[in-house]
Amino acid sequence: MSVSVVESHAATNRLGRGTLTAIGLAMLGAVGFVILAALPYFTFLYSDAPNQFVDEARFGAYFPRRGWLLLHIAGGMLAVLAGPVQLWLGLSDRRMDVHRRLGLTYIAGVTVGAIGAVALAVQTPFGWVFGAGLLSLAAAWVITTGLAIPILDEILVAKFNQKIIFNPVSTADPVSCKSKFLDSPQAWKGTLVRTAGRWQAETMKAWGANPTVINLGDLYTALQRGTADCALLVYNLLDSFRIYEVAKYITRIDHSINYQVVTVNLDVWQKLGPQAQRVFLEAGEQAKKKSLELRKDLTVNIIAKFKGQGVRFCTPSTEELTRLRDATNQVWDQIKKEQGEAGRRIMAIATRYRDKVVTGPVEGDRTPCSGR
Repeated sequence: MSVSVVESHAATNRLGRGTLTAIGLAMLGAVGFVILAALPYFTFLYSDAPNQFVDEARFGAYFPRRGWLLLHIAGGMLAVLAGPVQLWLGLSDRRMDVHRRLGLTYIAGVTVGAIGAVALAVQTPFGWVFGAGLLSLAAAWVITTGLAIPILDEILVAKFNQKIIFNPVSTADPVSCKSKFLDSPQAWKGTLVRTAGRWQAETMKAWGANPTVINLGDLYTALQRGTADCALLVYNLLDSFRIYEVAKYITRIDHSINYQVVTVNLDVWQKLGPQAQRVFLEAGEQAKKKSLELRKDLTVNIIAKFKGQGVRFCTPSTEELTRLRDATNQVWDQIKKEQGEAGRRIMAIATRYRDKVVTGPVEGDRTPCSGR
């Protein structure tokens, strides 16, 4: 997805010193708690001394309920150790697959610890006031964790803090090269193709190319210098960035990869008031309709312009287009494995339409590559 005019965002976000210090202190506190306060209750697991499990002095008044106490401590250890690492990964946008797994680990730790706490609270020898305090603490832990789940699942959206106004229509992506058409597995093999991010890069690998992630503003000079041989980019951006001047061979795979949105900062949006918000949304709807009208002839007009600048076009064979589509399906399966609930809902919608999508170009110059 591209947000406003931003085509992709960095794989990681740099955290401030204060945030890193706070997370580091939390992790040190968690390790200190586990070593100094929690592990001594589990000496029976690693001590050669007999009967450590029945050491009444260690468990004190909770010796008769030592099983529940150990359950509570075990869950707490799991949560306090997983929490800081999971938070760091989420805020820095690193290894989101591990981030999600640690989130589930944290939730499991909270659940196990809360079960032990509730059992201890209803059986406490220190009276109902103390028991009520334990119950309240356990309830607070569970409730705050439940509130955090949506934030953890949607952390990327939450960090952008954006309100969607409308989604403009985009053109398809051909692949534009300096010196050749990419019309066969042999042509794709080892070719440096500029992509905008991880999943485009994975698609290029599946097609046989070597992907290179380059800022769009640097693409023109990258093609000039040879740090990229080709680029996967929509027709209108090939035009806007004048890529046709340095990449004269366009292979019309017409791959569709982007869903674009125009957004406004959520804090600014909330300050506008209902009337101004309505104006923005109505303008967005009008802009969407207008973009659909302009889209009708956009690709055809751009191709005609490029041909006037000496650009050559060709369309791969049905067999080659099928190979690319099948390889893309493998990447689709990889994406599906890493999605959360929101991602799975989006993919379910897209799945309903995948078989209806036409493979290859349907407008403009469609001269077969075999004729070039």
